[in-house]
Amino acid sequence: MRNASETMYKIGRVFSFVLLGLTALLIVIYSILMIVAAVDGRFPAYLGNVIGYTIWLALVIVAIILASRAIKAIDENKSENGPHITMIVVGAISGDIFYLLGGIFGVIANGQESEKKD
Repeated sequence: MRNASETMYKIGRVFSFVLLGLTALLIVIYSILMIVAAVDGRFPAYLGNVIGYTIWLALVIVAIILASRAIKAIDENKSENGPHITMIVVGAISGDIFYLLGGIFGVIANGQESEKKD
């Protein structure tokens, strides 16, 4: 289960990096449109889009960092559920099925290992 969890996190990170690039591209496009609109006197026309996508970019970066921490916890054989539960929440909120499944598999793997120790 640890391998399945790690694989899901890695696949989720790949999608997050693609989303990171697309979001950065949207920020650039809407910034250019905002500058062009400012010349016509409609400055705030695209400001909301730029702000919204900047916030989304920050959330994607946070998801990538949390996924990296969860992968690190698996690599170091830590039996704590915190990183996996965090990834379940991130996956549920963001709609990323790979983070959600990776978190579930991580919690199950920790439960199986704790049963073997007892």
